Amino acid sequence: MRYGWVAYRALQILRTRALTCRQILSRAAARHALERVARIVSREDLLLSKVMWGRESGSAVQISDARQLAGLPPDWSYVNRWAAVLNVSEVVPGLRS
Repeated sequence: MRYGWVAYRALQILRTRALTCRQILSRAAARHALERVARIVSREDLLLSKVMWGRESGSAVQISDARQLAGLPPDWSYVNRWAAVLNVSEVVPGLRS
C-alpha cells in the first residue's frame, strides 16, 4: 500500500510544478497485475520528485532515497533538463557517486 502512496505523491509533486500528468505517465511503465494494468512512474521522475520533496521538507530520507535511485543509473540528460525546469539543479550533482 505504501508504494502506491509514494507513486501518487511523486505524481502530485511533479504535476504541480512543470510536468503534466500526461508527460509523467508517458514515461511510466505499464505492468499487469491481478487482471489490471498499473502505471509505474519512471525512476527519473521518482528521483526528481524525491529531490523536490527533500528540498522542500528538509527531509534527509528523501535525499537519501534520491541518491539510491541515482545509483541505478537514471537517464541523466532527462534528469538534468527537468531539474533545471523544476529549479532543483543545484541538488543533482550531489546525487552522483
